[in-house]
Amino acid sequence: MLTLQLGEPLPDADGSRPAVAAIGNFDGVHLGHRLLLQQVVAAARQAGRTSLAITFWPNPRAVLRPEHWQGYLTTEAERTALLAARGIDAQLCLPFTEAFSTLSPGEFVDQLATAIPLAELWVGEDFRFGHRRSGDVALLRTLAEPRGITIRLITRHGAPTGAISSSAIREQVRAGQVEEAAGLLGRPYRLGGSVVSGHQRGRQLGFPTANLAPDEGKVMPGRGIYAAVAHCDDVVGPAAVSIGVRPQFAGSVELVEAFLLDFSGDLYDRRLDLDFLAKLRDEARFDSVGALVAQMERDVARVREIGRR
Repeated sequence: MLTLQLGEPLPDADGSRPAVAAIGNFDGVHLGHRLLLQQVVAAARQAGRTSLAITFWPNPRAVLRPEHWQGYLTTEAERTALLAARGIDAQLCLPFTEAFSTLSPGEFVDQLATAIPLAELWVGEDFRFGHRRSGDVALLRTLAEPRGITIRLITRHGAPTGAISSSAIREQVRAGQVEEAAGLLGRPYRLGGSVVSGHQRGRQLGFPTANLAPDEGKVMPGRGIYAAVAHCDDVVGPAAVSIGVRPQFAGSVELVEAFLLDFSGDLYDRRLDLDFLAKLRDEARFDSVGALVAQMERDVARVREIGRR
């Protein structure tokens, strides 16, 4: 998939053939997003046009309400890969700033139409745009159609029951409800980053863990013990993941530690991605270190069982 910057032409012979586009933040590229993208790709192919995703970065909420922002479900790179996997030909990522947020609905459509030639723009029925989200779909049609842009509404036939929102999925992840989040994402929630050195506490207990420095800005699953699938280069396998402060040892800094079952080797400075399958339990302080180790053994057994499903 081609990622375009403002002013770059579409990937057509002369760069001028109008595209069939979807617009949104697409954080998580969840099942609701997929339904929209599927229709856009189908319409573009039928018309012999380029399918385009118009996105924003940073997320508008991160810019306008940073005190309430909970984090991203996908990094910019993850989102790009997921859009490509849905068959989208190109992505135009618009930089979202406070100045951009003050555009009136008319100015917003002017900038959009100037940025790239569009034949169709697909949106959800609740799409809002312009300063303080003052524009709705009816106004979008009024502004866009004189420019030759047809506004299409997503058809929700075949959609999962109930509305799907990135905000709701963020809440689920933060609450540790990773199975529910996966049901709306259409895949497990992924947290990735670099493996860094730690205090070797897990190794001393017989469970050597990889300490993860997560990608900046990602939503952190709630504290607890999880079953996950680890991905590190060509290594793919089950992992028991702890997120928390290690209350058994009076910790105060939240850590992400992954014990990769059936793996031995050096992961330092390598990228590790964790797909969260299920929450096993909350973090807890036990009567003794021996009791903690016994519980960790039970956790690992459950991880192995979940991995066989």
